[in-house]
Amino acid sequence: MQKTVTQMVREFHEKHGFAQDTSIFECGNSGGSEELEAAAVIISTLAKKFETGKPNQSDGSFDLRLLRAHLLLEELAETLVALARRNLVKLADGAGDLDYVLHGTCIAFGINLEDITAEIHKSNMTKAIRRDTVDDPRLRNKGDSYVPPDIEGALLRSQGVE
Repeated sequence: MQKTVTQMVREFHEKHGFAQDTSIFECGNSGGSEELEAAAVIISTLAKKFETGKPNQSDGSFDLRLLRAHLLLEELAETLVALARRNLVKLADGAGDLDYVLHGTCIAFGINLEDITAEIHKSNMTKAIRRDTVDDPRLRNKGDSYVPPDIEGALLRSQGVE
């Protein structure tokens, strides 16, 4: 049985010891983040520029790419605001909306996101484990065992082409 996306991401996070901290949402931790709020404003402004993807009343033209970009950016901005305000309920809503819109974007363009995610997970699991001495929470050095994902192959396989 294939792992769920959540199981794959959790496995990757556990392998690399990525932080998990829900205490930022507890009482007494109500302070926001100016940087996250500012990023949300920038992304919201950008999202509005892509609203032109909606059907044009006069000529009926429509650019699905712009509409999908608008929707993704709009939900990302909502998620950043929730993080800035330490609001777990709004974070869950924003993250869920973002996930839903991302899946819709993939469906709109014929991408089987589960297959792509499985391929990326397989690649991610070949990354070297971070050294405890590294303060950077990201994996910058992928290590000698790293194998990049075969996205093109995953796309072809999901379309029944080998």
